[in-house]
Amino acid sequence: AEGRRQLTGEALAWLRRAPAQPFFLWLHYIDLHWPYRYSLRPLQPAEAAQAWRDRRIYRRVVKTRGRFDPGRETRQRWQTLYREELGAVDAQIGTLFAELRANGRWENTLVAVTSDHGEEFFEHRTWAHSWNQLFDEGVHVPLIMKIPGSPGGQHLPEQVSSLDVAPTILDLAGISPPERMTGLSLRPLIEQRVPQSPRPPALTEMLGHRNSYRYRLAIRTETHRYLHDLENPRENQLYDRGGDPREAHNLYARAGGLARTFDELRFAHVSSLVPKMLDFPADDAMAGLAPEIAERLRELGYIS
Repeated sequence: AEGRRQLTGEALAWLRRAPAQPFFLWLHYIDLHWPYRYSLRPLQPAEAAQAWRDRRIYRRVVKTRGRFDPGRETRQRWQTLYREELGAVDAQIGTLFAELRANGRWENTLVAVTSDHGEEFFEHRTWAHSWNQLFDEGVHVPLIMKIPGSPGGQHLPEQVSSLDVAPTILDLAGISPPERMTGLSLRPLIEQRVPQSPRPPALTEMLGHRNSYRYRLAIRTETHRYLHDLENPRENQLYDRGGDPREAHNLYARAGGLARTFDELRFAHVSSLVPKMLDFPADDAMAGLAPEIAERLRELGYIS
């Protein structure tokens, strides 16, 4: 809780002394991770004792790579704590928005609120996100944008991707995205200048993240999700998101041409896009980065 308030406090102080000119401010609230904890109210003695017991339980979760089931009661308690923590983060974001309104910056500021991942609560027999199986509970994240001059209250029914956030911000700021940037600006959709046609599939992949040692890929369309996991390369998965929203019934073995279509999308992605990403000049991206910022990124696991 202290870290969350400190981050908001530093942002407020920066906004109050920032000159009246264009700025970019990025805040990363990291509270919504294990350990899930009570933070909106004082901790009662019984809750403190339970928190220590939960730590012992979670050690078993870690040892089994997320596959230990602590039981229904523990699952429900952790979900409740997670919702409480979400409310606490939401309150801090509200404090930040109030400051933007108070100092007259709100109307002319583009605001985007999103997340890098969700959290698994054993929906598909794993916990947290270090073992993310790339189902919706892990990868379907919120995206809320406040755009200057927009009437607000608009909901885009089309599927979009986190990769679209950066080119959208640049487009709305009047800056052309770099040619190598992956993702599409959402501005045409927001301004309703294009028909509501199917968007490109959203791809999510993991490689060597903590306890997920091998490559894992999900392809999500408006209607289906396809999963390929090198830990089980002969057991591809395909789900009908409309008829099976909990993604419990694997259709791959009997999906015929549809399954082959998703296989071809995977082959095309791995054979073309991945080599381009591996060839990305990472040293150029790091050039000029302040040492203290680089160290923070290393601590978060974003760079090595």
